[in-house]
Amino acid sequence: MGIQSKQRGADDLSSPSEGGDNFGAEPGILSHRMPSSVPNKKNEGPAHKRDRLFHSIHKLIDDGKKIHDELRGSVQPSAPCIFKVPDKLRELKASAYTPHVVSIGPLHKHDEHLREDMEGHKKSYMHSLFKRTTADDLATESVNAMLGIVDRARACYDKSTQGLCDEDDVKFAEMLILEGCFLLELLYKYKRRESPGDPIFNNVLLQLDIKHDLVLLENQIPFSVLEVLFECTLKRIEGNSTSLTDMVPDFFESLNIVKDIQTKAKDTPASNRHILDLLHSHYRPSSAQQDNNRKNERIIKHSATELDRAGV
Repeated sequence: MGIQSKQRGADDLSSPSEGGDNFGAEPGILSHRMPSSVPNKKNEGPAHKRDRLFHSIHKLIDDGKKIHDELRGSVQPSAPCIFKVPDKLRELKASAYTPHVVSIGPLHKHDEHLREDMEGHKKSYMHSLFKRTTADDLATESVNAMLGIVDRARACYDKSTQGLCDEDDVKFAEMLILEGCFLLELLYKYKRRESPGDPIFNNVLLQLDIKHDLVLLENQIPFSVLEVLFECTLKRIEGNSTSLTDMVPDFFESLNIVKDIQTKAKDTPASNRHILDLLHSHYRPSSAQQDNNRKNERIIKHSATELDRAGV
């Protein structure tokens, strides 16, 4: 009898615990009942090792699900693309990252050093843009379109700008419409070379300062804002003969950001995040150009003796 009891105990250690494998209610999620008592780990049998491993894996999966849900809940509708310059860079030369005459977007909206009359120029340019078409519903259409993307536009600003984008939707959309219209009219005036009597285009230094301000990372609005307003205004006038991706690099050509290079912008406006991003992609050499440049590189190697004779 004693021998039989010992044999049953040995069998219990080498077989699954009562109830068998239980893979849980959720498909694909491992679960297994942890044995009520576990022998010394050195002496435990395969069944108990398996039970402990099932229990550990199940706990890891549960923990992972919680973390996964938390991360998904914190993700913004669209990835941020407009940031504040890190303090370490700003400390080196603050003026290199700060607009001098005009603010675009919320980050420098209240900077006191900016030209006060630029706010008047923005309103004047918006008026000029709306006058280019006789559509009665232009303002209504622009407002409705902007309110439709205001959350997505706000999400384009990184958390480092927290507190600067906290205006209510109406105020935030108002800023985007005003400054988006200003930029569109600025680009369109330049395209058409409409300078007589214009206070910006008649002032070469002011025009240059504005161009420099508009390529600053902190001085951007989402490109989707410009595209929405473009569809409501200039596209009605120009149809498909004019595009934002053509007008932007044309306006900034005089800055000579990159010289002597064949350029190509991104194919679709939707792929551009803001004006600076469009310029970055526009002036970046294609893969074919980079490969060609590598082939044309001439690497001349000289021995130490030759360099010494040459006085190097």
